[in-house]
Order: sequence, then structure tokens, then C-alpha cells
Amino acid sequence: MNKASVVDDFFPVNNLVIDNRYIVTFKEDILAWSSAGAMMRNSVFGQDGFSSGKASGLIKQHGGKVKGNLKAISGVAAELTPAQLKKLRTHPEIRLIEAGVPRIFS
Repeated sequence: MNKASVVDDFFPVNNLVIDNRYIVTFKEDILAWSSAGAMMRNSVFGQDGFSSGKASGLIKQHGGKVKGNLKAISGVAAELTPAQLKKLRTHPEIRLIEAGVPRIFS
């Protein structure tokens, strides 16, 4: 299934999809397993809630480019290659990755 067909189901705007741009949102306060097999707390949330800096660091650690912080939805706008997208989709702290679509304001 390609990115455009998924977006068309929700946004029928003549296949307008921003290539390699995604909205990445994070799970709140979860316990996750580190690559070494130890249990760890979610790294993008701290005492004061969502940390866009830590979230950006996680995206950059996987080779992505952060294009904007979306603290209101505990997420970031990011530019990701298909390989980076595949890796991040399996990360235990990621809630959802959506294709970026143009926003039209009138």
C-alpha cells in the first residue's frame, strides 16, 4: 500500500501528499525495552510533560530531519526516508506516523 492511497482515504485532495514529510506522535508514559533488554521509561516525556527536544533527538538519532515541533499533540513534523520510516514505525515510543499533507487555509 503506498502513502498516497492511504491519505486519499482520509483526504481526497487530488493525491496531494508532501513527499517524505510525516507527523510523528509519541506514546505517553510507557515502559519500553531498551536494545540491551532492560526496561526503561519513555524518554520523550519528563516531569513537565512532553519534551520536543528529546523527541527531536530521537528522530535525529534515526537519521530523520525535524521540520517542526508539535507539542500540543506530543509530536514533531519530520522528513524521513523510507528506511528511516520503517525503523521508527517499530520504535516502542512511537504512537503514530502519518503522511504529511498540505494545509489549505482560507
